[in-house]
Amino acid sequence: MSIDGTPITLWCLEYGSSSFSVTIGNDNSIFDLKKAIFEEISVPNNVKAKNLSLWSVNVEESQLESNTPNDLMTDENEIKIATQKVGNTFYGVQGNSIRVIVRAPVATEQPSGPPNKRIRIENENLKAFRDASAGGSNISADQDSADHDLSGFFDLPEGSNISANQDFLELPKGVHFLGEINEPSTLFIRSCYRHLLDIVLDNNSSVRNLIITGNPGIGKTYFGYYLLYNLIQRNQTVMYDSHSTGHVIVFDQEAFYLYEVLNADQIRAFLSNANNWYIVDGKEPQKATAKTILVCSPKKAIFKEFEKFQLSSTRYMPVWSYAEISKCKDKLYNHLQNNLVKTLFDKWGGIPRFVLEKATDYSHQCKLQEAIDACDFDILDYVGATEAKDTSHKLIHIVTNPLVVDVNIVNEQEQTDVDGGNDVEYIEEDPPYSQKIIKFASEYVAERVIMRLELRNRGKLRRDLFSSLSEGTSNSVLGRYFEEIAHQLLRGGGTFDIRSLESGGRPTTTKPFTKQDKIYTFSDVNGITDGCYYRPDNPNYPSIDSIVAPNELYQMTTAKSHPIKMIGLKNVYGKLARTGDISYYFVVPAQLYNAYKKQNFVPVPTRNRSAQNMPSWIRNRVKQYALRIDLASTPLNIVDTDPFDTALLEDTDQSTDTSLFGNVAGSSSTSGSERGRGRGRGRGKRGRPRKNY
Repeated sequence: MSIDGTPITLWCLEYGSSSFSVTIGNDNSIFDLKKAIFEEISVPNNVKAKNLSLWSVNVEESQLESNTPNDLMTDENEIKIATQKVGNTFYGVQGNSIRVIVRAPVATEQPSGPPNKRIRIENENLKAFRDASAGGSNISADQDSADHDLSGFFDLPEGSNISANQDFLELPKGVHFLGEINEPSTLFIRSCYRHLLDIVLDNNSSVRNLIITGNPGIGKTYFGYYLLYNLIQRNQTVMYDSHSTGHVIVFDQEAFYLYEVLNADQIRAFLSNANNWYIVDGKEPQKATAKTILVCSPKKAIFKEFEKFQLSSTRYMPVWSYAEISKCKDKLYNHLQNNLVKTLFDKWGGIPRFVLEKATDYSHQCKLQEAIDACDFDILDYVGATEAKDTSHKLIHIVTNPLVVDVNIVNEQEQTDVDGGNDVEYIEEDPPYSQKIIKFASEYVAERVIMRLELRNRGKLRRDLFSSLSEGTSNSVLGRYFEEIAHQLLRGGGTFDIRSLESGGRPTTTKPFTKQDKIYTFSDVNGITDGCYYRPDNPNYPSIDSIVAPNELYQMTTAKSHPIKMIGLKNVYGKLARTGDISYYFVVPAQLYNAYKKQNFVPVPTRNRSAQNMPSWIRNRVKQYALRIDLASTPLNIVDTDPFDTALLEDTDQSTDTSLFGNVAGSSSTSGSERGRGRGRGRGKRGRPRKNY
């Protein structure tokens, strides 16, 4: 290689090794410098000069504490433009100070003993996955991976990625995530995947160690795949470490490496680099300088030490909505009948492992009833804690605070904003996905658990609740217990005391309820029928626990302060009457009833000033009431609902689907649904013996 321009001598430090010098011209390119350095160091056979990473520094070698100076290998110091002239990067060169830190991709650690064909085949599969990830959405789903050369994908524009509105990430034909044939090749992209990805990639965040957790069976591992895919596209160096394999995989620039020895020197060197990424699935991570993302179920043993690390934080992945379940079913599980999927969703809640993947597996469907049968008063101790029994996650879901988008209602004169005034409470919202809110998996589960506990020891539950109320303490489990009982009592019919919270309103009166034997839920407000008691199938629906259209809204609470989020009211605006009052009932225990006060309205946190004001229809027409529930004198009569109708299984294609599930933003919802209540105990609606799943 010729020296162009004025010769300069640069002292270099090979990462993890020793120093050396190269002479090059100031008009030579950085790529020429890489080639000169390449001749001076030992690298694996599959590493080329262009694979070298360089950092520009200026430090005396005697001042370095080690030959792995990770603190100097920052993104700011890294030399990324191969065509840049050496003289424009290194100027004022004099003396023997280290000016370049060099790092080559770490070598593949070969297993001892005779050649292992399985390792070689897995590497070929990994290469296909690596190529596909680097290629991004420009690879169509029906192309064969053999048609693509690795280097060709790095010629794509930087940042090439799936579009913002794309619902599925499909790898080329025959290519699977991580190169494993048992892993899927199609990923359903949930809206929360995009939101969590933004959190992970936020350069303004100080978080270096992030835990992403949530209920088992909701796709946390697949978010790890989605994150890996996006990091590879951004030419980041990533180590992926899963509990399900005996090795780790390093994706480094244009190459990948598989290690079977986790404590190898190369692995330790990788984890010591602050510019690298470390994705861990379902196991305790090693302590690392690399930015670490742990995806796992909420088992304390996995993350108890990790969450103690500095600059650590936790985010919760939500369970699925029915809209997400339905969208995924149509694409990846289209052999399943819609009524079967809806029935399973009403039972299990938003857990696609049981609603889609194991929909026709009798042994797995039995697990819900087994969990209910095993439930005892311990559930009141471990729900809401950091650790729970395995069965509890089938009965209890972790619900979180998603990214909130305000609802704009157009063509409605009364939607015009007015000043917020004293009725609007401005609060600082927690970061999205940071709250841990405990909910029963479904109304189906809630009824059966409460019925079981009520029959065994009704007095203990209510004494605990009364004690919590008298002490003014908050207990999420007892709050959920009260909420479910309140729903059942209102649906059971009768007359309840109500008290206006408005200035000048009637202090006390009564409100009758008609008995409703069917359970109605809604995903889309357009499916709500006037006069029926509906609950949202989203367990974290803002500010509304039930609705009787067109003019009654209900919020169950054991808290003295419970501001009303205006976005919840806006969400159901389409089913509310256009004239007259809209009654908003705070359904509270008798102990809170007499002193309960009118609550403020909370706007959606946004930079848009208009969202800080209150629509006139909320200000003028929404009237607040307290509704009294007296648990001390009210018996709870729960009529057992129909178990899962196994006839649905008999009519369903029994074939299995190995595609990967996920969630879609903006997918359409189904209309309101209903589930019949059984009158008998021994047989189903069609007269055949029931099977309790």
